[in-house]
Amino acid sequence: MEGYSFARAYKAQTRHKINQLEFSVVSRKDLIVLKERAGRPQDIVDVGNLRSSTLSKTKPKAKKPKEKRAQKISAGATQPSLIAAAERS
Repeated sequence: MEGYSFARAYKAQTRHKINQLEFSVVSRKDLIVLKERAGRPQDIVDVGNLRSSTLSKTKPKAKKPKEKRAQKISAGATQPSLIAAAERS
């Protein structure tokens, strides 16, 4: 951690905007270092979660369609109440 500075993390931040809200995000690596340096109990928990999380390490895999569910839906679609509901929407 020696040689690490907040200025480095600040310079490497990314800017995002959602609707009218603008915000900055530090990298995962920088966030871990910042939390380790802070050393508060919740920061230590967060560091463990960040290290064990694969959320930002890999892209999520596409889910395969569930055939059983699709079959149940298509089989149930012949029921008059489901047909009526579909026609109303």
